[in-house]
Amino acid sequence: MSATADDLPAVRSAEALYTAWEEQHWSVGALPFAEDAAGWNELSSFWRDELLGAIRELHAGEVAVTETLTPLIDFAHTPADRNYLCTQIADEARHVAFFDAYLEAVGAIADVRAAADLATYQDVFEPALRRATGAVREEPADPGRWYAASVHYHLVTEAVLGVTVLRSTRQFARRVRVELPALEQGLTNLARDESRHISFGLASARRGVADGHGEPILEAYTAAIKLAARVLVGPDRRSAAPVVPAALRARAAQIEGQWGVARDRVARNLGLIGLEDAVDGVVTAWDEAREAALDDYEATFGAPHPVRQAQALGAGAAR
Repeated sequence: MSATADDLPAVRSAEALYTAWEEQHWSVGALPFAEDAAGWNELSSFWRDELLGAIRELHAGEVAVTETLTPLIDFAHTPADRNYLCTQIADEARHVAFFDAYLEAVGAIADVRAAADLATYQDVFEPALRRATGAVREEPADPGRWYAASVHYHLVTEAVLGVTVLRSTRQFARRVRVELPALEQGLTNLARDESRHISFGLASARRGVADGHGEPILEAYTAAIKLAARVLVGPDRRSAAPVVPAALRARAAQIEGQWGVARDRVARNLGLIGLEDAVDGVVTAWDEAREAALDDYEATFGAPHPVRQAQALGAGAAR
């Protein structure tokens, strides 16, 4: 069975993560892109659009994290942390190369570039990530800033958004009934890489809480998960709403399943870093941000989000 972020230990030392990186190398050029190019042409327009939308979000996130990690490297707390973080930036660049190569191979790179402004992560979360990592350079002597940046980077971009979108994208790829081996292998490799990144972030945040920096860590985490909830709802991106009630319910269940994975990660991360007492308040903030994003979706498109449409169907059937 292939390892995923949920299969691996949640928290490992920087030294152990560096060793794991040496043992888990993979090559973008070794993936069977030609096989996916043939399969891509067999996809229905619905599944092609679903996969492209997910890949667009993943690609935007990988580009952003590649461009924003260096302040955490430059002001790492220990030599072991710095050594590990240098491996991580190599991972991030490889992920960008994978998505570029994949989209080029299936003939979709132009479509994704033309629709780059539709990536909700890029519009909603990336500016906050850049501010948080940039603040480390402005005040490198303040460890709270380093931890806040790592929270945005490791605990939310990767441990909430990345895990959630990677999981749903892999599920999409398995449901299309078309062989896409390069996508499956590439996403499996990404998930393994991300598990190391998340482990480092959890270990760092736990150390920060133990050293008395719990307040800036919690403040950064709460602010970041509100943005993450908005990214997953995507209130500025129209979501397909099937007309047939059974199909609408299935679509809504798929989306709510994705949101549930993210919500579980939001709570789990806090427990792993020693902030168990904050779980209820932060999860409430997540739920409120999600509902606000659903309100904004309806205001933008003049119709409820598919999840709320399905909820209304259920309420009507119950009466």
